[in-house]
Amino acid sequence: MAATAKRLPTLAEESRINKGKGRLRKNTFVEVFPDLDDMGEAVRLVTIREATIQAKKFDNPFSKMIVDSKPGKKFKDAQYRIVTTFLDVEEMAKAAQAVARELYKVTRKKTGKGRKSIEVWTIDHFDTAKDGGRWKANNAPNKSINFYIKIAENLKPGGAIVIAGPMVDYGRKLYWKPDGVGGAGQPKNTITTKIFGYKDSDGNQVNVRKRRTKNEHDIVVGRMKRKFRGAYVTGRWVRSRSVGSSKAPDRWPGIAIGNPANRRT
Repeated sequence: MAATAKRLPTLAEESRINKGKGRLRKNTFVEVFPDLDDMGEAVRLVTIREATIQAKKFDNPFSKMIVDSKPGKKFKDAQYRIVTTFLDVEEMAKAAQAVARELYKVTRKKTGKGRKSIEVWTIDHFDTAKDGGRWKANNAPNKSINFYIKIAENLKPGGAIVIAGPMVDYGRKLYWKPDGVGGAGQPKNTITTKIFGYKDSDGNQVNVRKRRTKNEHDIVVGRMKRKFRGAYVTGRWVRSRSVGSSKAPDRWPGIAIGNPANRRT
């Protein structure tokens, strides 16, 4: 298993040049390069040094690199900033296991079929149109932490684990009616999705809140984001026509657990 970054508690390691002062900042430490006129060369040198240390000393190669805040820009073209992200595999595995178990809890139980239908998938891309996902295993809530660690270690850069379900014909009904929400003494079952404003005929400002019913994933994602700061947890649907009857939908709700650097902006 890959080790986590030892020098700093944060997952994002940042090399940044302040051109005005000729000063290089690396999160918690500062180095000055008085003889370097090329700031791009400075950040490249520090990034190479840090990546080498992480890979050789901690067996922890970086999982993603962003140059000058522009995805796709080449390393050799860096001018002022390089961000390298070191994925905490164990944190991702723990988050995936916790998501599966929490989804099990909030899925309403009648026959138990819905709870048993929660599955493990993986994706290489967060865009559903580009990547419908790949099935890995059934019975996600009962999988061991070592199972999730093995999957996390074999993810491609930019990939994620997806806990999908309930994968039954009536799964969307369960999805929109989570257990333990909206009843007496229970959390509210609505969520604000948009706030917009307009002026009425008298010129007064009117603010409107658009609300909808909370679904299972709203609840699970909200809880897991607070608990696992080192992983990116978000809703992500998967595609499959092999689940349920011929009348079943081809898109199924899921929760993705991935690298914080892959957060959609």
